[in-house]
Amino acid sequence: MERLEYKGWNEQYADDLGLWAARRYEQADERERPVLLLASHRAMKISYPSPPRSVVRGVLATMRAVAAAPRPPKCRHEDGHPMPEYAELRSGLPHFYAPAEFPPAGEQRSAEAWTCPWFAGAVAEECIRDLDKYEDEDDS
Repeated sequence: MERLEYKGWNEQYADDLGLWAARRYEQADERERPVLLLASHRAMKISYPSPPRSVVRGVLATMRAVAAAPRPPKCRHEDGHPMPEYAELRSGLPHFYAPAEFPPAGEQRSAEAWTCPWFAGAVAEECIRDLDKYEDEDDS
């Protein structure tokens, strides 16, 4: 989780982490997918000054597939979606992924909220909006 924090020393890992997570997403199981999606999304926000075009293309391919995936008419969970902000990810995502190793810290979202297709689609759409401007730029 510390590699997803907005810190200067994380910038050097952001491009590789974001692309790795995006490439791994399709083969991941239901519990790993939200972790990888959010890791890729957050890494692209940390990338400085901007991700290279090759990274943008790889991440966008995954994000566009996630955004285009069918969604049920409504969410299947009662609680709200997690916020893709670092504070909620730091407290909630480890418990969702490995509840035996990470006891809950305060109010937690349900597993259904973390794996919700509407949540994944919203994260992917935000990432697409953020990265679209870099797709046609030259590699740095």
